[in-house]
Parts: sequence; structure tokens; C-alpha cells
Amino acid sequence: MSEYSANQILSIQVAAISSSSISFAASSTIALMILMRPDGALSTPYRRLIFGLSVSDIFLSAGLMTGSTMIPSDTPNSSFLAQGNAISCDVNGFFVTVGSAAVPMYTSSLCIYYLCRIKLGMNDEAFSRVERGLHIFIIGFNCASGIIGLVTNTFNSLGIGLCCSFAGYPLNCDFDPDEYGECTRGRDAFKYTLIFTLLPFILSLLVIAVSMSMMCWYVLQQRKLHSTSTDTTCRSYCCMSSCKREEISWSVEQRQRENETVSEFADRLQRVYVRETMKQASLYFLAFIGVYFMPLSISICNIILRFSSSHKVILATTIVYPLGGLFNIFVYTRPKVRHVLRRNPEFSFLQALWVVVKSGGDLPDESTLQQMSRQFEENAPCCRRFFIPVTNVSEMTGMSDFQANRPLRRRGQR
Repeated sequence: MSEYSANQILSIQVAAISSSSISFAASSTIALMILMRPDGALSTPYRRLIFGLSVSDIFLSAGLMTGSTMIPSDTPNSSFLAQGNAISCDVNGFFVTVGSAAVPMYTSSLCIYYLCRIKLGMNDEAFSRVERGLHIFIIGFNCASGIIGLVTNTFNSLGIGLCCSFAGYPLNCDFDPDEYGECTRGRDAFKYTLIFTLLPFILSLLVIAVSMSMMCWYVLQQRKLHSTSTDTTCRSYCCMSSCKREEISWSVEQRQRENETVSEFADRLQRVYVRETMKQASLYFLAFIGVYFMPLSISICNIILRFSSSHKVILATTIVYPLGGLFNIFVYTRPKVRHVLRRNPEFSFLQALWVVVKSGGDLPDESTLQQMSRQFEENAPCCRRFFIPVTNVSEMTGMSDFQANRPLRRRGQR
């Protein structure tokens, strides 16, 4: 007998469908933005890793979005939404299992990418050799886990019928056969859960923690250095100049100041590059922690401590957990959105985001921005109070006071 009422179960399932639909749309938007870029869709490691992360979240969001309807109709503790069978549950389990493991693995790969760029100074060509191995391992591992789940009939309904994944049938039969009965499906579900779900997550979390720690330590050490040699600075600047740099938006003008030597100019650009790249990596890390913190806590309470969670806790987790794609699109577009806001302070955050999405994730030209600005002013002036105001450039960009007070010059102006 379920500890939740029928209405509570239905509310949890509806929340999962709603949140995962938002995440599915956001991740699909990121993937389309990358594929539609005119300068080569998957031409850089950063774009390929973000594309892999987005596709993984599409798998997970699609599984969570359809899970309540694809579980077998005779599943205990399910709602009237359950209209599936064993085959539909296998399909749903494949999507959920592959997506739930691939998302943290691609997030850890992003942290490795940022570590190699910041600490080791790798360019795109050098990192491509590392990236190739990461893609092969992630795709191979998750395809193997999905195939094993299908072959062994281990994909069954989880808990209150949110989706299918590694589970025994009847539920919890692999934990206590005397109480729940012998398993007719998924006898080794707990073992597969440890190998293909829990182990990848723990290893990914460890890689993320180590990478972020190494990057933070490197940045702190760099701040303690008062000066760098000309040769090292010039090499760093040349390395920066050779890459696409679509993942960051410069917060200072890329021009040499008066009475500033070439070495000092290159050193300043290097500090800005490291700071902005570190900020971008930290935001991906925070998005990952924000999504997985509550599910991990609940899993520890349920499996290890044997504590049951209340309906409100489960409902909140169900709302937050599928929103990884939404957080990722905010982080992915943040540099370009901030650049648009600096050039057009009359835009709201959502307006700037829409401009960047329409331009395929690239910066639109000056004429497009002016046209969009006139349209927003003419058609929706009354809605501006609902958007996030941009009142201070230094608050949005993190620039120092002397940088924020410098006039922003448009193309062609002297």
C-alpha cells in the first residue's frame, strides 16, 4: 500500500511532466543553436561537449516527460496516466538510464575541458585528442548499460510510477524477497543500478570536484603573482587569439591602453580570459549541483538510512530535478546575453536571451539589434516591468569600476 494518496501521486507525476517538458525544450534549443551556427556547427570541442550534454538531457527529459504514461497499466501505486506495457517500459527505461548517466559524465567532461584550457593552456587542437576518448567512453558505456537493461528485462517501474529504470518487479523484490515476493523481472536490478547509475555519478562528481578544486587553486596562485614573463604572456595571448572564444564575452575592450606595453596588454587579456572562463565553469558546476543535490539526498535517506520522504519533499525534487536543460541554456547563452545587454541597456534579460536564441547563439549584427530594440519599445513597453532590469553594467559583468565607467564604443566609432 502506498504512503501517498492518489491525488498526491498524480500531482508528482504532473510536476515531472511539466518540468521535464521545459527542460526538453531548452536542451533542444541549445542543440539546434549549435547545429545552425554558420561558422561550423560542431567545429570546436566546447560546442561538441555542450551538444553531447544537451542530447543527454534530451534523452533524460523525454524519459521523464513520458514515463508516467509508458509504465505498465497494472503497476501498483500508479495513476490513471499509466497506459503502457512491458515493451513501452523498456523503451522508457532505456532513455532514462542513458540520459541520467550521460548528463553527469558530460558535465565532468566540461570541467576537464575548462581545466585543460585554464591550467594546461591547451588549444582546441590539442584537447581534441582528449575529447575523442571522452566521447567514445561516454557513448559506449551508456549504450552498453541500455542494452544490458533491455536484454535482462531489468527496466521496470520506479516507486510511484514516474518512469522506468533498473528496478525489480514486484517493486523492492530484489531488496527483500520475503516481504515483497520473488522477482519475476529484474532480479539483478540493484547490482545494475550500482554499476550503471550510481558508480558513474560518483565518479563524475569526483572528477568535477577535483577539476574545480584544481582550477580554483590555479587561479588563486596566479593572483599571487605580481608579474609574468613576456614570453609566457605572449604565448598565452597567442593561444587565446587562435581559439574561437565563443564561450566567454570580454568584459574589457580588446585594445591596448595608453602607456601600456604589449606584455602588460597581453597579461591583462589573459587575466580576463581566466576569470571569465572560470566563471563559466563554475556556473555549469552550480547548475549540476542544484539539480542533483535533492535527488541524491533522498536516495541516501531511502536506501541507506531507510527514511521515507514526505510528499512535499518528493514534489519539490520532482520539480527541480528535470530542469537541468533550463539551467544549461541560461549558462550557455550568458556571455552573449551579457554582451547584448551591454550594447543595448534598454533590453531586458528575457529580450536579450530571445535575441541570442534567434541568432543561433551568436552575436547579432548592429542593424538586427537596433531593429529588435525598436520593436520592443513599440510593441511591449507595458511588459518591461515583469523582466529583470539592467541598471548597472558592473553588476552584470563583474567589471571593476574603471572598466564599467569606460564608454562603450560601437563599430565604426572612434
